[in-house]
Amino acid sequence: MNTRKRGAPRTAEVPAAVLAVYKPQGMTSHDVVDRVRRILGIRRVGHGGTLDPAAEGVLVLGVGAATRVLRFLGSFPKDYVGLWVGGEATDTYDAEGRVVERREVVELADRDLYAAFAALVGPVRQRPPRYAAVRVGGRRLYDLARAGVDVEPPEREVYVYAVKVCPPAVLGGKAKAGFAVRVSSGTYVRSLAVDVGTSLGIPAHLGALVRLRSGGFTLAEAWTLAELEAQAQDVRLALRGADSGASKGKLLAYPLRVVVRLFPRVRLVPEAERAVRHGRAFAPKDIRAWEPPEPVLRPAATTLLGEPEEREIFGRFCGSESSASASGNGPVPAFAAFAPSVPPPDLVDLVAAVDAAGEPLGLYRRRRDGSGERFLPEVVFPRP
Repeated sequence: MNTRKRGAPRTAEVPAAVLAVYKPQGMTSHDVVDRVRRILGIRRVGHGGTLDPAAEGVLVLGVGAATRVLRFLGSFPKDYVGLWVGGEATDTYDAEGRVVERREVVELADRDLYAAFAALVGPVRQRPPRYAAVRVGGRRLYDLARAGVDVEPPEREVYVYAVKVCPPAVLGGKAKAGFAVRVSSGTYVRSLAVDVGTSLGIPAHLGALVRLRSGGFTLAEAWTLAELEAQAQDVRLALRGADSGASKGKLLAYPLRVVVRLFPRVRLVPEAERAVRHGRAFAPKDIRAWEPPEPVLRPAATTLLGEPEEREIFGRFCGSESSASASGNGPVPAFAAFAPSVPPPDLVDLVAAVDAAGEPLGLYRRRRDGSGERFLPEVVFPRP
């Protein structure tokens, strides 16, 4: 039985594009998806990485066939700015939870805090908070916690690429410090905040969190829900490819041909290109040109406090103890530590096949076996 409403677009007719949205505090990621579905009048919308209700910042959404690339966009490293609070621990590891331990902090040396953050850099064995979206035995951890079921969250290995920290301020028995961090997908910044407290020997939690970058999209490339709603007609036109919707130095909708710039791209000989349009594999000999990955709009080197928008938010969490920047655009972190850049496992050997005009054909992964190398399809995009 065909339940599609008369006049509703067929799946193949739904435009394929990515939206970069600024999720406000207090909304779930699914709340944002529902709101955008209503704004666009399109059902097929998904998000590329949960952001806690207490957090705000960049949330990447896929529309139509672009939902199929969300798991790969979600594998890109993420940038955050947060407020570390020492002296109180909560059951959720953030400011929304119930306080389970208090210990007055009288003083905290800068060097001790920096050493605790520096210890996080590189590979980290992390246990998610009990109030988290991770599934255990088919159920969300937060559902089990609310039901009073005591479950030990499974450990996972995550990777911390960089930390930047402002000097701590001690007031009213608590220590607070703003920090920025670049982490691998699946990292709980709440858990990192608790780990810093454990290293210092004091209870701690995450006081606030803003995501600066997700899926290759930066804070400067994201729109608020109110902005999208006010420009709903323009967004729909941009999704249909009538116009990119360029405004304020960013796009209202990012078509797949723009999104795949984030991946290495290959152009194929004509015979292989025809085969790829039908989802077939190709061999290295079928590649006539390689193109390196590129940022969507903003150069990757300018992220993690390189943009004015990022420094403005960072300034919320760094008090008067922080050094002012030379340009006056916000505080400069007093300490920074970096780890070698390690490619996310889900992105290794992944390439985007594009046609002669640069339109995406699909995402393919290089596989090696006894018969040699081949590129096998992960996602095949419908023809426009």
